[in-house]
Amino acid sequence: MAIAPDRLIEDLYASATDATLLPAFLERYADRIGATRGTVIVLSDLPTGSGRLLCSARTESRYSELYEQYYGRKNVYVEALRKRRVSFLVAPGEELCPDQELVRTEYYNDYLRPQHVRYSLGMVYASNEIHAHLGATRPFAAGEFGVDENKLANALGPHFAQAMSLYNRFYRLQQRCEALEDLANRQPYGVIWLDAHGRVAEANSTATGLLAAGDGLRAEKGVLYAGLTGETKKLHQMVAAAIGRQIAAVAGSMRVARRSGAPPYAVTVAPVRAAEARHAAIVIVVDPHQPVHIDRRRLSELFALTQTEADLCAHLAEGLSLAEIAAEMCITTGTARAHLKHIFMKTQTGRQAELVRLLLTCGASAAL
Repeated sequence: MAIAPDRLIEDLYASATDATLLPAFLERYADRIGATRGTVIVLSDLPTGSGRLLCSARTESRYSELYEQYYGRKNVYVEALRKRRVSFLVAPGEELCPDQELVRTEYYNDYLRPQHVRYSLGMVYASNEIHAHLGATRPFAAGEFGVDENKLANALGPHFAQAMSLYNRFYRLQQRCEALEDLANRQPYGVIWLDAHGRVAEANSTATGLLAAGDGLRAEKGVLYAGLTGETKKLHQMVAAAIGRQIAAVAGSMRVARRSGAPPYAVTVAPVRAAEARHAAIVIVVDPHQPVHIDRRRLSELFALTQTEADLCAHLAEGLSLAEIAAEMCITTGTARAHLKHIFMKTQTGRQAELVRLLLTCGASAAL
């Protein structure tokens, strides 16, 4: 038997950044090592003993679900590894949990045995951030894994450790990107990322909508254009300045007129301070016509406001006068003033302008 074929190693590293390739890797690994039953990669939390299947091959889906729901916490091999606290190990299941002990466990009798699994060969990689286990199994009739299978697993082991470390780093970066993307899409202003050629690389949902409307700003073949020729020229100059890092912080700001007659967009272009070349500049587009939405629940939590007081604050942030607010809330102006006095006390503000600034700073709900 060849030891750790190059193709198998290539498949393993490729799957570290593309989890869709893991099933194919596991199938090839199972073929090479002679595993006729489930071959799995399990990520475990050693302090709690819980685990989840990252990927499995030759395992019925219902058993994968059972592992996630319950048996991941009953895995006797993970328990044995938790006691050893090793950073890397390749070992047959018998070494971790002798047969006479295994056959008395719930994990074997209720989970492994119904799958006709008796023998296993596993490798484990553990660090401060991840604990990964690659396991291959056989039925009783197939016998224990032999010398050649152990050699193959030992040869592949260091590559498995490196691939899982890469996977963990990539997975964390992916989660971070998804969280940032979600945050960007919640903003009431447009966010447009440009590449090194000044073309639109990405845009949040607000920017996508305003570009599609074409009311003042549009994108043609990835290039941003304003409604007026002079504005487009200035916009392109700002983009070129940002990409060329001619200005340290902000390349420039401008107003862009809109054909609809709505208030002009406020557009700011700035360089992206990152080593990644995919995004070279960022364009922020603010629509002054966009209504401000104040999160009443958040205001109540921050300043112990009543529902009525929070409603009054929201109307103030929308630009309504106290008389207009009183009419909107079906209360007298005097009652509105009484509520406002209580709000001043709770928010530690003394003037209406100061209060509105605080509300716009703390109460806007777009960021969450």
